[in-house]
Amino acid sequence: MDFETLLKDKLKNINLEDFLTFSYFILDELYESVKHLVKRRGALPRFSDSEVICLNIVGQFFCDSERSWHGFVKKNFIHLFPNY
Repeated sequence: MDFETLLKDKLKNINLEDFLTFSYFILDELYESVKHLVKRRGALPRFSDSEVICLNIVGQFFCDSERSWHGFVKKNFIHLFPNY
């Protein structure tokens, strides 16, 4: 069984909130290994890079419209992204 099939099998019954949490955890762990490559000046952003990456990647799975996806997240999952 390949990784994609195994992942789909494990995640097929997961709810969206748990999927967002799971995705954030995995992406944040991956981002830790490359974040030293990102240099920024100025004020710190309200959102972490991992939060932005998570929202955009998960949004690609569920919605064709970025605006609709972000509106959906604001309406239903704002508690997961308190700095939204």
